[in-house]
Amino acid sequence: MSGGFDQRPGAGMTTSDLGPPTTPAGPGKSTLTAGALPRTTGDIPPAAAATPKQAPGDSAAADSPPPALSMTALAEAATETSATSATEASTTPAGPTAAEPAAVNAPATAAAPDDAAPAPALPPAPSVPIPGIVRVTARDGLRVRRTPDSTKRDNVMGGVAYHEELEAHARQGDWLAVTYRMQTAYVHGGYVEAAPPSPTASPPHPAPTPPVPTAPATATAAPAHATGAAAPSPPAPSTGAAAATAASASPATAAGTWSPPAGAKLEDPQLLALVAKVRDPKLDQLVRDLAGVLALERSLRKTKSLETRYEVKGKDRENMVAGIGVVRHALDVLANASDPNVTAFKVAVNHKLEEIAPYHHQLNISTVESYGGWSTCNLTSLAMSLEVIGKNASAYPASEHKKLLAVASAFKSDIAQARLAANGTGTDISSLQGLRLPDFLELAAVVEFLTSDEPTHDQIVAAATHAVASKTNAAFLKQLARKFGAEAKDKTVTWDTSKNAKQNRATRDALQDYGSQHRGDGSHGIEQLSTARNVAEKETDPKRKAAARKHYEALLAGQHAALDGEGIEADLSLQTYKAAVTREFGPELDAGRGVIAGLYMHWTRLYGIDADRILVQDPGAWNRTEINLTWAEARAMGYFWANIVIS
Repeated sequence: MSGGFDQRPGAGMTTSDLGPPTTPAGPGKSTLTAGALPRTTGDIPPAAAATPKQAPGDSAAADSPPPALSMTALAEAATETSATSATEASTTPAGPTAAEPAAVNAPATAAAPDDAAPAPALPPAPSVPIPGIVRVTARDGLRVRRTPDSTKRDNVMGGVAYHEELEAHARQGDWLAVTYRMQTAYVHGGYVEAAPPSPTASPPHPAPTPPVPTAPATATAAPAHATGAAAPSPPAPSTGAAAATAASASPATAAGTWSPPAGAKLEDPQLLALVAKVRDPKLDQLVRDLAGVLALERSLRKTKSLETRYEVKGKDRENMVAGIGVVRHALDVLANASDPNVTAFKVAVNHKLEEIAPYHHQLNISTVESYGGWSTCNLTSLAMSLEVIGKNASAYPASEHKKLLAVASAFKSDIAQARLAANGTGTDISSLQGLRLPDFLELAAVVEFLTSDEPTHDQIVAAATHAVASKTNAAFLKQLARKFGAEAKDKTVTWDTSKNAKQNRATRDALQDYGSQHRGDGSHGIEQLSTARNVAEKETDPKRKAAARKHYEALLAGQHAALDGEGIEADLSLQTYKAAVTREFGPELDAGRGVIAGLYMHWTRLYGIDADRILVQDPGAWNRTEINLTWAEARAMGYFWANIVIS
């Protein structure tokens, strides 16, 4: 695999292409490397799934359940459009209650033959809040359909696993309209319940009472992100308990305990100029915490290298994320929110934190990796979007630690190979919380499919197989984000405000199709072109820069049609595309939210927008760590056809 780029699946492949390991996994070994899975990657399923073939248990008589979601069942159900074998109406009770949890691989009732008597009536739909989050109660999974009709076989889009969550936005009789793979789909309401509230992360405790205010520092405004200017020292601490300094303030956050570096000073002239215009007694502590975060980032930046895939490393990584959480909270509680000076300061700080939040390459542990690798851009982009709002492994609920430890024990050999672990590669909680967040999320993804605090090895293996299939699903990524106390929502772009919803959906589909034609990868297409342009722009050696520019121009000669919008300009002009992205995502970045940006078959994290380009952290390649894309490049790659916002 040249250049560290991820491999792409063939056209039309969906999560159905995932199959189980062909041999049992040994103790401590990743289940997903024990046998061949016929899939190289599954970053984003196509929006329109192909009509599925009949799967075991999807009989003509009714929606009787298919085999349970075990490894064997997954192998048999490889023709389903979802790797989770699903049922809609079971001949067994609708699912476990809170007092009667079911194992992931609980046995299912056998499917009825085609000439069987009519199936039992579907159960009545319970009352659930609409709109709202619902979760599946059917032990063997639940079918997702294009239309609210269980008598048809050709309307099955896929399936969702037991206790997987969906966003329901309308009711149609006993059916619920839900969002599935970025489309409106239907599930029968008799097999879902209102999802329990997400665990709420403990907010940081109030900042210590600041020192006696001193006259604000004055500074001349400078261009954004300027650094290195002389900065005034923070106020001298008094001798009282209120004398909080960057060295002594250590508020606990959902991302762990924040330990500011001693003596950190805010050095950004633009931020200093904005600070001088804000009047708030809590501002001094916020500024000291912000100075500490920026100081840590400068120190961590020195640890980046090709060896680390340009990720930062060391214990300060987790500390910096904790500090981001403290600063985010302090911004939220600033007084005079309607003051334009306060607004400008908050936006500037949010943009700075978007810029410095840790990058992760998708070279992760193999616990939920698909065969062939490079299929976890989904979890990696989620990790980056959680850290930009100040959440890391310490935000994961303690109530799940027992299951997490069981999963870690089963996959200890994977963990032993973890890169850049801050606290070693053991399987105790401290070590796990020091893993890179994408690695931790792989373990947490498996936990989502466990119902027992003391799962068996087979149950863990089955849960990992579920996680492999589910990691490509946006609903599952949102479910996982909520486990960390975050809010997560789909972000569907209204491309043209003069058009109706149906017309905008058609535009989205056209964008996805255009991306499928032109995105390419590290060896061809617009991805190769944009990488070559960034390399040429960033090169400082004159001779190498000239060679890089020549290489880029040679590639550009073959991509003019794609960049000019041949085939999409009539549906989505570049001007309309740019205006829509700026309108829809500018406010999200201003508010400091994590934006997972979907392009064709891939996820990245958006961290900036300007007049000429978008800025993204692309987990797929070390040389796309912080890459800029022209608007024409972004459109040609299908950027923003699917998106998730984390807050």
